[in-house]
Amino acid sequence: MSKRLEIEQKYFFKDINTFYNLLSENNLEKNENSNINDIDEYFTDINGEYIQNRTCLRIRKTNNKSMELTFKGKSRKFFSFLCKIWK
Repeated sequence: MSKRLEIEQKYFFKDINTFYNLLSENNLEKNENSNINDIDEYFTDINGEYIQNRTCLRIRKTNNKSMELTFKGKSRKFFSFLCKIWK
């Protein structure tokens, strides 16, 4: 059975125009028709072990219409990244 490796990378911009310039330089554009509004609520245990282990229990509400409960297991070190391995 194959495994899927999930790696996330975060970027921080001083202003939104820098972000839009990056999109433009890479021939990407904002999709004006996508009106998706996600609201995430995160939970941890009383001892804070979820935070220490980089695990996550989350409720995501999308457009006030649907809800999704997700649990992501412990992150692992993969080269210089933190990642989650899905079986």
